[in-house]
Amino acid sequence: MRSSAYQHCGIAALIMGYLHHRSYKVFLVGSIGLTLIIISTTLGHDVLGKTGEVVVSILGSMSIAYGHFRNYQLISAKHETQ
Repeated sequence: MRSSAYQHCGIAALIMGYLHHRSYKVFLVGSIGLTLIIISTTLGHDVLGKTGEVVVSILGSMSIAYGHFRNYQLISAKHETQ
């Protein structure tokens, strides 16, 4: 499997976010999202079918978006307490 620079950046961001916040939930959700996106782009519609590729991509994107949202909440909460 060929990894792209985006995948490497995503993995690095997940690790840095975890080290900063120590939130397993955000790390897990982000990891699942990134994995789904990698699966979708690697297998594509040839294996997943058109609908399968779209569904897997959307679920991955939603997981990543949720991870970003939770990260924002954690950062905001930290700044409020300082």
